[in-house]
Amino acid sequence: MPNLQGISRCLVPCHSKRSQKLLVEVSLLKRLSCCGPSSFRIYASNLSSASFKLPKPVQYTGALAVAALLMCVGFYGMPAQQSAPVPPNVLANTNIPVIRIGKTLPQSFEGMQPEEILELRRKIVEMHSPLYSSTYTPSSAVFSQLNRKRPWFGTEGFYFYGIGPDSARGPAAASREILNPFMLAAAEFSGLSIWDSGSLRWNFAKATPAKIAKPGFPLYPEMTDIVWNAAESQAVALYKVSAFLEASAPYLRNPLTVSDVRFSLNTINARDWGLNYVSVVSEGLSNMASDGPTNQVIANEQSYTPTDLCGLEQECVHSTDAPPALASFRAKALPARVRLKFWREQPSDANAKADFEFSIGLT
Repeated sequence: MPNLQGISRCLVPCHSKRSQKLLVEVSLLKRLSCCGPSSFRIYASNLSSASFKLPKPVQYTGALAVAALLMCVGFYGMPAQQSAPVPPNVLANTNIPVIRIGKTLPQSFEGMQPEEILELRRKIVEMHSPLYSSTYTPSSAVFSQLNRKRPWFGTEGFYFYGIGPDSARGPAAASREILNPFMLAAAEFSGLSIWDSGSLRWNFAKATPAKIAKPGFPLYPEMTDIVWNAAESQAVALYKVSAFLEASAPYLRNPLTVSDVRFSLNTINARDWGLNYVSVVSEGLSNMASDGPTNQVIANEQSYTPTDLCGLEQECVHSTDAPPALASFRAKALPARVRLKFWREQPSDANAKADFEFSIGLT
């Protein structure tokens, strides 16, 4: 509501002795029930034809009366036009230096409440507050099906033991994404794992349960860090694939080569940041081939969900499968790269300017 006392303070000091009748008019304004800007405009425009004459020093024309009143209203309490509130989970487009975000190591989630897991994630997000321009709230569309009573597919289970009673061994495989919230896309190297028939075969005489449980054992190619360019709304996650091929060779029956580097992409973190649409950029494929469609906008709908994939008595928690457009990439040589475009709202087509671009870089 406008501050009418402020209006009288604004108008009266000019000619205090000759403004008493004007103050009467202002007091009448106080009785207006709406007291909105339109009421002031209408009332001010009628000052010149009021039932009494203003003293000459304060005889304003209708236009000057409007200006004087509206200026005072603006200075003394007229509510400013409110901008639309910023939605949560919006990545910032800000002119800060390019930074490197180190990875958070995976950890076990067994027995943890969903709230505890998401609090870990929230704290990691808050460590990088310049990278987002709003509040952060974990998305219910992504995390609503976390459940303390369900086991998690473990990294050792997923990459060494496979389906069965040992599938939950090791840190939660999903913790690699959950604890690295700015990794908008993550590579899942099926071709360098037991899940791709004929590719990786462990030499169990050398790759023993004790050895694979040690930190640093080459179970899979790990993301090393993320190079984040907030000013350009671009980032790249780097994977040292060559180092994995070399480090894993002594523990395999059949050493792997670049031709085995096949992977899918998990874009759950992008969805959590409100990036609901994604497209693979054909021009952004460097030494890389995709078996899925490129330059095609698809909905980003991946999430964490119960699955019987673990082969346990009860369902375990893992991410949903990648859609066809993100399900099959093959490296032709190293280094290699794939680039994705993300949008918050559905764009007219894949050529539209992205809200954020994220790449996977293999070296």
